[in-house]
Amino acid sequence: GKWYLYYSAPASGSKDDKHRAVFVLENGSTDPMKGEWVDHGRVNTAHAGIDGTVFDHGGKRYFVYSPYLGADSGLAIAEMENPWTLKEQESVIARPDRSWEKQGGRQILEGPEFLPGPKGDLFLTYSASACWSDDYALGLLRAPAGSDPLDPAAWVKTAQPVFKRANGVYATGHNGFFLSADGKENWIIYHANPGPD
Repeated sequence: GKWYLYYSAPASGSKDDKHRAVFVLENGSTDPMKGEWVDHGRVNTAHAGIDGTVFDHGGKRYFVYSPYLGADSGLAIAEMENPWTLKEQESVIARPDRSWEKQGGRQILEGPEFLPGPKGDLFLTYSASACWSDDYALGLLRAPAGSDPLDPAAWVKTAQPVFKRANGVYATGHNGFFLSADGKENWIIYHANPGPD
């Protein structure tokens, strides 16, 4: 019955990756444009990182984000104790290990988005490569029905991007999903550039 807004920000006065984190705001109003937003501060992730998202599965709530892991940005998951606190176990479920995830001078996986499968399987899209690259694209992780989302071995990555530049549209990444007005279709929203470079 409350609204939660997750956002990425660096520590005051810092601009480097090691000082970036995910923070959360809460609003108890029915209308999020009204009421008061309460700052719950930084989510207690194990690493500095960005792009936190949440999803419910099997009666539990999970948090996925893009942690900085040395020179890479990967994907990590943890179960949530409440909407602003993670339980202790955090698992890295993906790292940039494909050539199409290393374009633009950085090895990046970011912007995870959950999409439930029709038979209980779990899907996570993610954005791969640097967002300023023409080849910024979406990859996909899948965990079969009944698997433990915290087990890295449960997640299988597609060999190639599932959504990439085409037809004069470049840098197709950082997406979200939503239902059509009639609730019958899943829609995707993503950012892109109308030309190269």
